[in-house]
Amino acid sequence: MRWFIQSLSLVAVLLCSCQSPPTVQRLAVTESGIPSLEPYKVLVVGYAYDPKIRQQFEQEMVAALQKLGVEAYPSFERFPSLSQIQSRSLSQYLRSEAPAAVLFSEASSISKQEQLTSGRASGMSLFDTAGGDWESELIVKVSTSLFVSGQDRAVWRVLHELRIEDGSPIKWLVRDIVRGLPID
Repeated sequence: MRWFIQSLSLVAVLLCSCQSPPTVQRLAVTESGIPSLEPYKVLVVGYAYDPKIRQQFEQEMVAALQKLGVEAYPSFERFPSLSQIQSRSLSQYLRSEAPAAVLFSEASSISKQEQLTSGRASGMSLFDTAGGDWESELIVKVSTSLFVSGQDRAVWRVLHELRIEDGSPIKWLVRDIVRGLPID
């Protein structure tokens, strides 16, 4: 009976934690005066080594921008291989597709944090948690920059910190990035 209750409790905790959204925090925003993104052809680049994550991010970002009337395209259609995405190829895109823009996102750091959330140490050993529960979360910092044709530097940049207990944070990140972009 005790095993059954513990198993049922674990299932309940897992179901609840899967439903909670990640914490998305904007750490910094830098703007240098772009009036609106609407006249630009925006190439969305999700610089991720996992092709599925790259495609998911780019597709969700493109859909969100198109919903707001911005002409946007995922980079995986133009540059299927991540190795093709270099500063030279992106600069060439900005020159050839004017007025063009590149929205470039990449994880700048990923770490895992674990902490004891319940239970108590027995005092017998420094590492004995007497059956306590551990909670872990990923902390991902994502840098997003907007480059436009005719400018040497990014005209808009934002740094996000995501705290993820479970599931995919992509939709939450896309939502917050789009909220901050200069779109009329």
